[in-house]
Amino acid sequence: MNDRLSQLVRRIFELNREYRDLQGAPDRQVLGQPATEQQIADVERRFSVRFPSDYRAFLEAHNGWRGFEGELDLLSTEQMNDKRLTENFDYVKQLAREAGDENVTTGFVIQGSATSADIVYLDFGATATRDSLDVVRWEHEEIERYDSFSAYLEDVVRTSELLVARERQRIR
Repeated sequence: MNDRLSQLVRRIFELNREYRDLQGAPDRQVLGQPATEQQIADVERRFSVRFPSDYRAFLEAHNGWRGFEGELDLLSTEQMNDKRLTENFDYVKQLAREAGDENVTTGFVIQGSATSADIVYLDFGATATRDSLDVVRWEHEEIERYDSFSAYLEDVVRTSELLVARERQRIR
């Protein structure tokens, strides 16, 4: 994993820990052990996808991140194959189709949970002319679109820093 990506992961981890500490909540986030090349290749083959280099580098360093955003996980290769999760993601995609949002149907979910309609996906339906794919945050509609997984993590850092600052103000 490149230095910038490592810094983003460390920063988000620290901010998550601080935010939960300020709220008096337990920190339950867990970064996964590195995924093997075989685990990544198996997922890519099963779902006929090719992960962009920055997301692949994340998986090679951390095979998932439980508690990344509250109940939402950055999925491990095992979770990508989990029936309960994939059933929920299929349901979310059906909601998107009914809302007229076809982009979600070609996307590959990389963040979510078994009980939430809030997902983040790689948009394989968009034409990509770079070694990256759009990363889309979706909850009943497209909330935000980023030009890479790294750009998504950069936004998570900014948002997390604001949340921590607000929480500090609240407890003063």
